Amino acid sequence: MIAPRATDRLAFLSALALVAAAPAVTPALPVQASPAPRVTEWEVTAAPAYDALCLIGVLGGDPFYVRFFEEEYRHFDARLTPAERDAFRAVKRILKDEAAGIVSARLGLVFSAAEAGGLGAAPPRARGAIAWLLRVARVPARARAALERTPYWSEEGWATYERARPHLIRALQALGRAGFEDFWERRARPRIERRIAELAPFLRPHDVVPAVEARLGKALPSRRITVHVLAFARPHGIRIVGTRFLADVTFPSDVMVRNAIHEMMHPPYEATRPEIAQAVAALGADPVIRARVDHHDPSFGYNTVEGYVEEDVVEAMEGVVAEQLGVGRPDQAGYWREHDGGMHVLAAALYVELRRAEAAAGGPVVVPAFLVDAVRRGDLTGERLARTVEAFLGPGALAGAAPTAGR
Repeated sequence: MIAPRATDRLAFLSALALVAAAPAVTPALPVQASPAPRVTEWEVTAAPAYDALCLIGVLGGDPFYVRFFEEEYRHFDARLTPAERDAFRAVKRILKDEAAGIVSARLGLVFSAAEAGGLGAAPPRARGAIAWLLRVARVPARARAALERTPYWSEEGWATYERARPHLIRALQALGRAGFEDFWERRARPRIERRIAELAPFLRPHDVVPAVEARLGKALPSRRITVHVLAFARPHGIRIVGTRFLADVTFPSDVMVRNAIHEMMHPPYEATRPEIAQAVAALGADPVIRARVDHHDPSFGYNTVEGYVEEDVVEAMEGVVAEQLGVGRPDQAGYWREHDGGMHVLAAALYVELRRAEAAAGGPVVVPAFLVDAVRRGDLTGERLARTVEAFLGPGALAGAAPTAGR
């Protein structure tokens, strides 16, 4: 889910649990990607329905989000009845406090699956956005069937959404009554359209798809990447179903490219494969990594070992690919010292090891197989992990538990 990112998958975003055991016999992980070139097509659009879903989390009164949108929070909160406020707070309590997830990421996955599952595309303008959201929320069976066909499905995640769904319907009705659509058209659309006009030509030369596919060892579902530019997504970049993601209008252009790299890599592997599951479990047993999972601000997401490892694998790949495409950070180590309170130490170690492996190979390395081998060799646990992290991030990077300060 990313800084500005995070997908609890999400993302999201993106704290996906390991699910059913894999078959006893599975094909070997690929070590080379197809050499066929795939030129990236970019689509940059507004998406008011997803802005409404992001605003659901803000209006739950969560200080983590209100700090970014204080004016919008006051505007809508003053127009809500006590019962309507309770509905927003209930959605936040169920999806975030009880399930340790990110409200916008979980809702984004469900509603984007519904788009793909025959419930119709979200309207491109605010007029009709609330009606579309309510139609999806009131027909859970079709959204569920569509989500089951994606890598983001889990029974537990769906059960959590179902607990929140009655409150979500009331919150969406309240948003409509409080004038969300007129507000979005007046206050959000003009600056989003200006940002799209700036961003589209910047993105065009960045050929993300082949660089991502080379590290995943497989083709993406499409060579078209859709960026939905939102007014209320901060601080997250959020992967939704398909080769699409949500990003805030305030994100700089180079961040948008890194968001695209990052979100297209989720999920970076099949978590149910035995060798992947064993590698993730071994990483989760390391005390350094365990401390980062157990002792960080849960608002950042990544509140399970599985979610944390997936995010850090993707962050490491993002760093390598961004450098290849000319949009790398000038201080990658400094970024990880601060990002999400400094919790992503595994990403830093993976980045160092992946750069070393690609230098030795003379080109891209397929990361799922690389990860399994690196864990088996002990490169990412114990003393080797500690030495790599402290050499890259600096002395004291592993002192104590992971910090809980914000970005």
